[in-house]
Amino acid sequence: MPAHRTIDFRFIRRSETGQLQHDPNLDDMLKISKLGENLVRCVYTERSSDGSMVDVSTLTYQQCLVYIYRVFNLLTIDEDPFESVQLFLPGYPTVLLRVETLRTNIPWLLEAIASTCTQWPAIGRLQQQQPTT
Repeated sequence: MPAHRTIDFRFIRRSETGQLQHDPNLDDMLKISKLGENLVRCVYTERSSDGSMVDVSTLTYQQCLVYIYRVFNLLTIDEDPFESVQLFLPGYPTVLLRVETLRTNIPWLLEAIASTCTQWPAIGRLQQQQPTT
């Protein structure tokens, strides 16, 4: 089975002053790895200045999409929300969304994630850049 990049989500916190948190070591992370056909591992890492807590789940693609849907919905109703969510999807450009715009974009995000799950691109070789003359 070819190697695959992961689907990654970075949940960027606000600082205590309400400004964007500038310490990426305190961002929560969700990493989704392809295990096989219709099977992924989801690793959620909740980070704080006290340390990290890690939760690991093995899910089908359908279960994974429901899980992500719930995560996005919970973010939209949070009383003390994250500032933004950054998505890293294999084969797509990186996307950064403010949490307050998340609700209207959930269908598009889930469609892109579902597309990645069903047609997960294998890691390709980087092409060497040709010197310019």
